[in-house]
Amino acid sequence: MEMDLKQQLGARIKELRAARSLTQEIFAEVIGISSRSMSFIETGKNFPSAETLTRICGALQVPPHQLFYFGKHPELDQVKEELIRKIRDDDEFASFVYKAAFNLN
Repeated sequence: MEMDLKQQLGARIKELRAARSLTQEIFAEVIGISSRSMSFIETGKNFPSAETLTRICGALQVPPHQLFYFGKHPELDQVKEELIRKIRDDDEFASFVYKAAFNLN
């Protein structure tokens, strides 16, 4: 069963909060809402208000669009392995990455 927008948003907020080692209770206090309201947001029972979303973004130090990124987040090691493989196998790509990484023309 696919999650609806409220559930996806709540799960994403929870993911970002947990990544910063913040408990739900502490985070709720920081953004000025009750623990119960925070629970309802994270479980997708309620949408946060625009004001609460603004405070969530501030507390998590993320731009608003980051809260709505529901795609898969590959592990950094996986990303590195894929880039190394592609660089090793494709000289043109290797040249492009080199120029982009070092801001060369």
